[in-house]
Amino acid sequence: MEVKLILEQKGLQPYKADVIINNKDIMCKICEQIQSCGIIIVNISGLNSNVMLELGLAYGLGKRVIVIKDKKTTTISDLGSIEYIEYSHAGELQQKLNEIL
Repeated sequence: MEVKLILEQKGLQPYKADVIINNKDIMCKICEQIQSCGIIIVNISGLNSNVMLELGLAYGLGKRVIVIKDKKTTTISDLGSIEYIEYSHAGELQQKLNEIL
């Protein structure tokens, strides 16, 4: 995963809620992690509704948010004013994340 590699190179600890399996609801795990972390990277490629909820929560909590999306995903009007990193391949995403972090 290209995002994980960049984060580890920067000395940051990546977290993905579905990696560790336990009896907690996945949304609870995500909410806990959003509340406790300093930087949130949200991939809106595919415009998943759960991801949009997580994005809203992160912004509402005042977290530093980095939004990424692939070039195939059309930006929806509700997110028109949000800056994001757009990429066409993993190498481009790695380069752009490396620059911003």
